[in-house]
Amino acid sequence: MVDPSTLVEELAGGVQAAPPVAASPRLRAGAWLHEAADGSWRLVTGDGAPRRVRGDGATLRALSDALTDARTGGTIPAELVPAAVAVGVMSAPASSSPGSSVRSVAVLCDDRLGAALRAGLPGTGLHEADQQEADVWLVGAAFQTDARFRALDRDAVTHGVAWHRAFREGDRWSIGPFSCGAGTATYEDYRIRRLSADAQPQELEQRWAWFDRLPANVVDPPSAIEAALIAALMLRDVAALAAGATPPGASAEWLLDPKTGTLDRHPVLPLPIAPTR
Repeated sequence: MVDPSTLVEELAGGVQAAPPVAASPRLRAGAWLHEAADGSWRLVTGDGAPRRVRGDGATLRALSDALTDARTGGTIPAELVPAAVAVGVMSAPASSSPGSSVRSVAVLCDDRLGAALRAGLPGTGLHEADQQEADVWLVGAAFQTDARFRALDRDAVTHGVAWHRAFREGDRWSIGPFSCGAGTATYEDYRIRRLSADAQPQELEQRWAWFDRLPANVVDPPSAIEAALIAALMLRDVAALAAGATPPGASAEWLLDPKTGTLDRHPVLPLPIAPTR
């Protein structure tokens, strides 16, 4: 059996330390192990940089075959799991992350976006709960419901809840920033920074006030494709938070333009002094 402590060597030189074996590891997305023309072995991951894998050729070939089998309905044999983790084709799941207290999510929208969020939630390893019990709130709206968002923001800060939001902005959708604790932007931070950057902040506030006066049952839902894209961005952030990692959408707003197929990221930093709410 190959020694997991000395498995992976960078092509540029030097040995990469093997990660520790964690409970219930899972396949790492996009990772493959293949044999090169000279008989040596390569690990290919999502970053596109191949790494030389050294060890017993028979074991590595069995691991490569098992990886292919696992992606066609099979599983990695238990005796190969330590090597699979050491090589990097398996990793610990988000739900086993030490120190993470994120377990449940409240979906606070009932349109196509709500359906897409609920459909994708099992993939994060979290479960749905009501608003009073959830660790994270996911909010969708037909427009920027400023008064509602400010109220949710205050409640989230008071109760220590992370929350994500998405709303339509003309032809585009605004997603985030994901407010998830210290060092990330709250909705109030986002609101103040947007007003400061706008050439006509009074017009912007008047539009928000007009939106706030519209009936609560006004809807302008995303298409099914839009909903799937928005849900993927929001759930990716939630999964990262549950894993103890920095969510990609923390302190950033994503602007999705379905007409042009573009996705732009705009950093939104928290204000240096907490605003008066």
